Amino acid sequence: MSCPTFVLLSLSDLVRQGLDEYRGFRHIVRNVYAYKFDLVRIERLMQKIAPLFRQLQAELSAFADFLEFHDEDS
Repeated sequence: MSCPTFVLLSLSDLVRQGLDEYRGFRHIVRNVYAYKFDLVRIERLMQKIAPLFRQLQAELSAFADFLEFHDEDS
């Protein structure tokens, strides 16, 4: 009987820190702190989402490729 192997996804610092900004914004929205909205920050986050999403897609795709490659070795 073989022991299961665990593989952890490791996102780059760029993606992790970028996502943290959106998590912080989510907290404000989910807790209905609309009076605390910072329109400059919202605009900055809107401008950064497309490049961040492309980088996240690339990293997740690379991770999926890694898993598929190692699954073929089994």
